[in-house]
Amino acid sequence: MVKKQKIEINHLSHNYNLNNNELLVLDNINLIIKSQEFVIILGPSGCGKSTLLRMIAGLEQPSNGSIQVNGHEITKADPSRVVVFQDPTLYPWLTVWDNVNLGYKIRKEKNDQAVQSMLELIGLENFKSAYPHQLSGGMAQRVALARALVNDPSILILDEPLGKLDSLTRITMQKELVHLWRKRQFTGIMVTHDIEEALLLATRIIVMRQRPAHIIGEFRLNMSYPRHRDSEELIKIRKDIFHLLGHQSDW
Repeated sequence: MVKKQKIEINHLSHNYNLNNNELLVLDNINLIIKSQEFVIILGPSGCGKSTLLRMIAGLEQPSNGSIQVNGHEITKADPSRVVVFQDPTLYPWLTVWDNVNLGYKIRKEKNDQAVQSMLELIGLENFKSAYPHQLSGGMAQRVALARALVNDPSILILDEPLGKLDSLTRITMQKELVHLWRKRQFTGIMVTHDIEEALLLATRIIVMRQRPAHIIGEFRLNMSYPRHRDSEELIKIRKDIFHLLGHQSDW
């Protein structure tokens, strides 16, 4: 059973030193993410969404403020929080099985049943001996998700994981991601630029403005799955998000 973990982001700000100038990227972010939510962060490119994900993962520390999980401040990476990036980042010399099994191998543990069950869950049990170059983009991204989820993380952090897939594969993977989230019951935090994708996947959408980013809107989606693109409720929320991001002329 996945451990319940509540994330609290308190007065978080972050800047980078570029050519001796301080560039403010994130400005006073306050956010609570409840256990087993699927929260998606939307915002313009370069506004700091991925930086925020890195901080939740413990890969980078904020300049000010804090991020806590169950009351404990995040100061470093932890196996309970796993990141899946836009590129699958599979090891080309390892088979599908060995890529998924990598975490166990590093820890010098053996759990063939968990690896096999995960490959069956993502529908790639017949490709366990294949190498990454023999996989389609969607299949490779499934392997990356399996490698992350086989270790039972409480929090799955997704940095545009479907961004480089073709439209048809992306639709399939959106359904797959919802299925995995509901099956494994992790807390999901995802960045995407695709408003429709956010509407189909999220339990809550957080909208951020251009850099220096802060939260300018929040939308709760108390809707069942699967969702349909032509839903009147989704169309209304989509319009509201476009307006919030300054794209009124698109409607």
